[in-house]
Amino acid sequence: MSQSAFKRFKEKIRPRWVRTLRQWAQSRVRLEKVRRHFGLASIDGNPLAGIKKSDTLFILGSGASINDLSEAEWATIRGADTLGFNFWLVNDFVPSVYVFECLHEGDPDCACLVANLAARRDDYAGVPMILKDGERHRPEVLSQFLGAMPESLRRQVRLTWDWEIPGHDFPDFVGQVRRLRSLGVFTRSFYPNIRKRASIFYLALLGLRAGYKNIVLCGVDLSNNAYFYDSRCDEFEAKGRSVPLHRQAVAAPVHKTADPRYGELTITRAMQTLDREILQPAGVKLYVAFRSSGLHPDLPAYFER
Repeated sequence: MSQSAFKRFKEKIRPRWVRTLRQWAQSRVRLEKVRRHFGLASIDGNPLAGIKKSDTLFILGSGASINDLSEAEWATIRGADTLGFNFWLVNDFVPSVYVFECLHEGDPDCACLVANLAARRDDYAGVPMILKDGERHRPEVLSQFLGAMPESLRRQVRLTWDWEIPGHDFPDFVGQVRRLRSLGVFTRSFYPNIRKRASIFYLALLGLRAGYKNIVLCGVDLSNNAYFYDSRCDEFEAKGRSVPLHRQAVAAPVHKTADPRYGELTITRAMQTLDREILQPAGVKLYVAFRSSGLHPDLPAYFER
């Protein structure tokens, strides 16, 4: 029996939806165990509940174009809800909510992230924090990561029950998105938050669930692998922040998540599908900050120059 025939046979005797429900249930049980141990907020409901104060959400990534934002554009951003993620901690601007992912102790980014959480402890006091990707790790790994955080900030953390759409085949991905949409998975808070390929997919869906009408991706360049802190290491280190130096790689034509050499389902194709199949029908407008983003012109630029 060929490998493809064997795969079809397995699908017949144990359909994908059965495996998915089992995985959802198992991941939720593991997250709930950790949540109870640390006394964190419930993993149920909308993770951005109580945060939304505007109709526009600016998602702040780490691309080098962050350094191109003008004072007038920053004023616009400050007047709306903002979400920074992962190494946004290095930047001076403190967002409305901060999202980060669980990292294994052996991951070279882990010590850097924990050091920045400690360095920004006072700046981020009272800022809601969302920890994603917990279901990828064993409870003891997730607990170890949370335990390494400053205790004062850990009390602000909310775990999200999230799950990544499996597979790397693009047509199959589109089919799964449509099936999940028909079940209301993307909008109903009693389902897990959906991830795919990169953080911005998950973050845009958080914005959808929270009821934002406009979602703007800032610093989501994808057209290169440069970061806003690459050219400002001395400045940030002088302020006591840890800059992930290993990310300062030789310039690449596109970001790894947008490079088809790493799989036909690039983040570009994933975001195009999300916009067309989920966000537009829901009346949500998805933007990039500038035309220089690799997601333009499929996504319009919010800041026209």
